[in-house]
Amino acid sequence: MSLLTELQSALEKLRAQHTDLTPEAPVLIGVSGGRDSVVLLCAMVSLGWKGLVVGHLNHALRGRESGQDAAFVKRLTTRLGMRCETRKVEVQRVAAQRKISLELAAREVREKFFESLASMVETRFLFLAHHADDQAETILGNLCRGTALRGMRGINLSAETGRGLVKLRPLLNVTRVEIDAYVEENKLIYREDGSNALGSFRRNRLRNEVLPLLNEVLDRDVSTMLVRAGAAASRDDEFLHGQAMEFAEEEGLLLADGGLKITTRLQKLHGALLSRVIDIWLRHIDQARGIGNHELESAMSMIKPDGPAKINLPGDRWLRRKAKRLFVEHLIDQP
Repeated sequence: MSLLTELQSALEKLRAQHTDLTPEAPVLIGVSGGRDSVVLLCAMVSLGWKGLVVGHLNHALRGRESGQDAAFVKRLTTRLGMRCETRKVEVQRVAAQRKISLELAAREVREKFFESLASMVETRFLFLAHHADDQAETILGNLCRGTALRGMRGINLSAETGRGLVKLRPLLNVTRVEIDAYVEENKLIYREDGSNALGSFRRNRLRNEVLPLLNEVLDRDVSTMLVRAGAAASRDDEFLHGQAMEFAEEEGLLLADGGLKITTRLQKLHGALLSRVIDIWLRHIDQARGIGNHELESAMSMIKPDGPAKINLPGDRWLRRKAKRLFVEHLIDQP
């Protein structure tokens, strides 16, 4: 199947999910100037998407090259006759000021940039160029960190940020080989990001070292297998989440002020559903930040009559059992 066919199929699925998503209405597309985003932009233009508004963030991480990337994107969008909005932020300074990793700082800065741009353009959609190999890297990284089924889903085709911006990734089933073929066939020019070759970022090492080694050891394209496993995990996780949500609603467990009620049915619930019910409750009360599989497993043990009455949560929080209910407590709440 060709890249354009895969892309068209994904776009049709997205339009079925979001009825206000149309080729004519203004929608954002993130373009770094690299191969993947240039391919997504040019391919969508060829499919008749006329309302695209390009957003480019200069992270100021590569000196003159970063500025040249921005200039390249502006020239490209001018040639295509579309609107382009750019911004420069010194991500390294942000990371130092906030004492966070460069990757996290870059991610947060990008989020703010596109959210503000979406407000200015009056759209809630942002197209991004993540593809099948990115999906494989994400799934592999999550597996190595001990993820549960949810983490095996990897990147979603469509995902809302929590501030109203919906990220759309129509290239998720397109491989890097297919992207390279499209570049060659259409004689596309793009910018090479020198940071992609550096081993300082975990994702880059997975891409440049781990996956090639796995391909060699197993004598097959591991990325394809990981993406296939991720699709199966997504299907199963959606079903289990639906069952957990139905159970929580039936039992009236989502009591924002009264804690999570420990009922007899809850205690008898299978672990696959119990962990999801607890996760649903934590998200309902906006306390899911930093909660992973390890914390959910510990929380499940508190449902048992002989389980612990208190466990630690990230961010100076505790989960406490009292009067057959679970409560989240904060350090500031303590006497």
